[in-house]
Amino acid sequence: MSHYTVLIIGEDPGAQLEPFWELDLNRQEMMEDNRAVFDPSFKVEDLEKEFEKFKEEHKKEMEESKEDYWKKYKTCSAKKWLDNWSGEYLNKEGTHYGYYRNPNAKWDWHSLGGRWTGSLKLKKGRRGEVGEPGLGASRAKSRTCDQARKGDIDFSSDKKAYKGFIRFWELYVEGKKPKNKEEQEIIKHEIYKKEYFLAQFKTKERYAQLQSEFSTHAVLKDGEWFESGKMGWWGMSSATPKQEGEFKEGFYDRWIKDLPDDMLLSVYDCHI
Repeated sequence: MSHYTVLIIGEDPGAQLEPFWELDLNRQEMMEDNRAVFDPSFKVEDLEKEFEKFKEEHKKEMEESKEDYWKKYKTCSAKKWLDNWSGEYLNKEGTHYGYYRNPNAKWDWHSLGGRWTGSLKLKKGRRGEVGEPGLGASRAKSRTCDQARKGDIDFSSDKKAYKGFIRFWELYVEGKKPKNKEEQEIIKHEIYKKEYFLAQFKTKERYAQLQSEFSTHAVLKDGEWFESGKMGWWGMSSATPKQEGEFKEGFYDRWIKDLPDDMLLSVYDCHI
């Protein structure tokens, strides 16, 4: 399971996200939802064969286990086994069993701000909306928000953050010796190898610049979803490090620069 950021450009961001819902619906609703497509697993006439195969594979559990979970399969029908064990559905035509899914699914849960609450900096005297902080996130700092008009947002690079990213690169990628315990903690829990940073950013200056500028994993604009790669489990994207770096490069110029000042911009925490 993964959390990631999405910049939504325009009004009613919730409605814009709706077509990309994973569809957590009951069977009848899934069959009736026009976003859902059916992926068949096997034909109805093969159901008995599949059930017998399942029972053979789990014969020991059904014979020896004291749990009702295994006992029930000794007497239940093939159809009941499929409905209750696999969660697969019979299609409308009654010819196949399988799954209904949204082929455009990008999220099963979302929140304004969430774990990234306060990622938009406000210009002095301007206002924006702040969402609820997600797990482990602090409340948004002063003059930051999660939703505002483009003209109210300060997209300048964070100079303090830039220096911090430069130092991280020196410590982790270049292998320089930490000066204190704080610097030891900076690199202690890093999960990516230094080769990942070199492949994505090439130099410490480019790394610090891209990391200290505003960007998100994905962008939703005019009904289209843009991202460097599909997000999978544990925050791992299908994008290569190079593709991730290219998506961040020139993010402001590509997605924000030419928008009118009254355009609504929202940063959402999406989960898949």
